[in-house]
Amino acid sequence: MGAATAPVTATIYGSWKCTYTQDFVQTLLQTIIQELVQSGQVSLVFREVAYRDGKPFHGPDELTAGHAGLAVWNHAPESYWSYFATVFANQQAGSESWATADQLLALAKAAGIPN
Repeated sequence: MGAATAPVTATIYGSWKCTYTQDFVQTLLQTIIQELVQSGQVSLVFREVAYRDGKPFHGPDELTAGHAGLAVWNHAPESYWSYFATVFANQQAGSESWATADQLLALAKAAGIPN
């Protein structure tokens, strides 16, 4: 997100299923976008961190959630940040296996992802 010519690129490390990442996205990230990204000072990159010792640590569907995010990036990169916001706004904290294919497809549709 942001201008390719921004002098700084900030990398957000998080998980599609992490409640801490969700809190960051819904609070502090909005300020960063308004004050730094929109002014052209910073561009943002998101990197999925889903594993500890080779195993997903936010439930068995964490890999599915990560793959869905990557699929959106590869298929419709112009809609990626809309999908990103939609997933974090609808994350089902406390539910170990909410990131099913059907749920992720519904979120993609809600975010305006084509096909």
